[in-house]
Amino acid sequence: MAKRVEAVRKAEQRTRSGLMQEALRYYFSARIPAGTPEEEATAGELRAIARGRADVASGKYLTLDKALSDLHALDRRRRGSRPKVP
Repeated sequence: MAKRVEAVRKAEQRTRSGLMQEALRYYFSARIPAGTPEEEATAGELRAIARGRADVASGKYLTLDKALSDLHALDRRRRGSRPKVP
């Protein structure tokens, strides 16, 4: 596949990035018909987005890594600590 990309890129005198952008535009247009309406966010959704952005700006957020770590720790406490078996 990489050799074919390079061959087309050279033949059309294009950058790899430009070729990939066009390929993705073609891919998405084939999967999502043109004119497909997008839903507008409701007033409640917009308020929730604004609250979330404000929380992030003030440092009130939890990273995915921290959330997963907390969940694993909770699970270990509920089950009891068992040694890992290799």
